[in-house]
Amino acid sequence: MTVAARIAGVYLIAGGLLAGTATAADTKTVVTTVNGQAITTGDVEFFGFSRGLSPEEQAAQRRLLVEQLIDRQLIREFLAAKKVVADEDKLKLHVEEMNQLVIRRGAKPDELFKKLGLTPERIKSELGLTLAWAAYIEKSTPPEEIRRYFSEHRPELDGTRVRVRQVFRKALDDTTRADAEALLTRVKQEVESKAMTFEGAVRSYSQSPSAKQNGDVGWISRRGQLADELTEAAWKLAPGEVAGPIKTSFGIHLIQVTDKEPGQLSVEDARPQILEQISAQRWTDVATAERMKAKIVRP
Repeated sequence: MTVAARIAGVYLIAGGLLAGTATAADTKTVVTTVNGQAITTGDVEFFGFSRGLSPEEQAAQRRLLVEQLIDRQLIREFLAAKKVVADEDKLKLHVEEMNQLVIRRGAKPDELFKKLGLTPERIKSELGLTLAWAAYIEKSTPPEEIRRYFSEHRPELDGTRVRVRQVFRKALDDTTRADAEALLTRVKQEVESKAMTFEGAVRSYSQSPSAKQNGDVGWISRRGQLADELTEAAWKLAPGEVAGPIKTSFGIHLIQVTDKEPGQLSVEDARPQILEQISAQRWTDVATAERMKAKIVRP
């Protein structure tokens, strides 16, 4: 889904969510300023909606949303200083795409965006920041950096697959988490000393449905199939090796790689994914550096 499609879809939902909520005056309340540029309650609200958050989720994550908006303003100023702007033709296409999506959903763009407090300039700024940042990453990332990144992360990028099995323990609070971690630490020691097989550990201790398949969770070839913590650990293992205990939002895990199949993708095949990962890290690095010299005022 393109940026324009995501924003259009979310703002259509937001049109309904906003009915009867904040007043126009409320949305103009300044929550912080970044080098003299105000960030308002309305900015926070719209940014939350653009991330698909409900009003309740926005309230819970308000501090995080403000910090992300600060970063966005700093990135915007960073790009402006480097004279990096969104391609005008691409920006027009994104704006038109968004308008057409709104129309197809049965709304009138001008009326909807006015209701949401969105001016044409603000819409262009939102879409333009993403496009300008992508242009900056393209221009500032030399081929040798892309090749080096591919070499350093090759198993994650070339289509390599690993087959993984796990021992999983549920952990709902600090006490059960500590107990599960202690148990799996002992289990790992027994597996590595060959006092117990991994299959035996699965049968005796795993609380996952995969226990019925000796803990097998299948072939893993990309992020998103398992929790990131498990995927990152799996790429580092040779067949037969065990990692853990590993904490995730689900509980505590031991994992073992049972097989590995090398991938065939080239650096050019992986280029979009490499740029995406470089982009995310560089965004964090730039925002952190810019914060060091920014004037951020919190009323």
